[in-house]
This record gives sequence, C-alpha cells and structure tokens, in this order.
Amino acid sequence: MYTKSEWGGRPSLNHTRPLTHPTEYVLISHTASQFCETFATCSTKMQQMQSQHVSEFNSPDIGYNFVIGGDAGIYVGRGWDIRNFHTDRNIGISFIGNFVYDYLTVEMIEALKEVLELGVKLDKLWANYKLICHNQTSNTLSPGEHVYMEISKLPHFYDGVITI
Repeated sequence: MYTKSEWGGRPSLNHTRPLTHPTEYVLISHTASQFCETFATCSTKMQQMQSQHVSEFNSPDIGYNFVIGGDAGIYVGRGWDIRNFHTDRNIGISFIGNFVYDYLTVEMIEALKEVLELGVKLDKLWANYKLICHNQTSNTLSPGEHVYMEISKLPHFYDGVITI
C-alpha cells in the first residue's frame, strides 16, 4: 500500500469531512483514464487525478479513498477516515483505467480483496459491508462492464440499484 507521500501526492486542503465508522458500503468505480502498469506511470496518474479533482471539481483532494493501479499497487487517496467525493456513507475504491475497454488483472482483484479484508480488520468496514458499483448508484458507465462482471462475483456484492 503506497502512502500519499510515496506516490507524490499533496496534502488535503483543510475542508475535508470525517467518515463515520464502521462504514456499510464500499463503492467501486474506475478513473475512466488510461491504464497504467508500473509504479512510475500509476503514481503519475495519481498526481494528475489529484490535480484534476482539486482544480476542476473544487474537491479538497483526490476524490477516492483508495485507488488500485494496473501494477496491483494500492494507492492511498483520502484513506479510511475522510469522506470521498461520491457519497458520504462509503469507502470509495477506484481502478485506474477505462474498464469499458480494459480488463482487471487477477492481481488487481487480489489487491481489492486485501483492502477489503484490512478495512474489516481495522473496523473501518462493517463485517457484513455491501460491495456496490458506481453504476448501481447513478446513471454512469463507471466502473465499466469488465469491472462490474468481476465485482459481482465477490462476496458481499449487493445486486440491485441503491441510493446511498
């Protein structure tokens, strides 16, 4: 797991809001950007996303709690304790790439499982958390059909539309 300083991120601006724990939902999305396969390219993508989210979306930081790259690296965004920019009641995990076209690797899925297990162990996620995809909460292609197909096979996947 790469900390924000390890991937070259800037500190959050001061107007972040805390996340209540344990959290009931984990929302999976994709970045809709180019896929990355090495720490160098993935960390550059993280820096670019953080800059874009702050400047274009008026966000205090990169919008996701965690991001998983094609190198199977887990990149800390807002971390466990700060609300993400999707909703107030979930941990947001995004995959770097556009998974309408790209495919998850086995290693990326294992990295996701590692984050989820750690979240439960640290009491940041409910033991019976619900795993949902971004397109189950709003009209979007995110996380892409290739991610959705893989996520829907995992334990804790919630099948259906949800408002959170």
